[in-house]
Amino acid sequence: MVELWSPKPAVAGSSPVSPALTLIQYRLMKLFEKPAKFVSEVSQEMAKVSWPTYEELKESTLVVIVLSLILAIFIFSSDTVLSKLLKIIF
Repeated sequence: MVELWSPKPAVAGSSPVSPALTLIQYRLMKLFEKPAKFVSEVSQEMAKVSWPTYEELKESTLVVIVLSLILAIFIFSSDTVLSKLLKIIF
């Protein structure tokens, strides 16, 4: 036996029984859909991250500081030498 349902929500026995979404409800639902998906995906990716230990963090910080100082000294000395050469030439 096949049951036929009326496409009109106001008619008893139709499916779905709940009324359709209004345009404002639909737009609000769509407005929050993408940010909710983004937050969900970010939390999934953050669970996959392997965070460094305190010791690894200290070592990496030390390497960055030392290399920054070496680069600063190199740039300072190059600038000083080139400035003196330009003063001699001109």
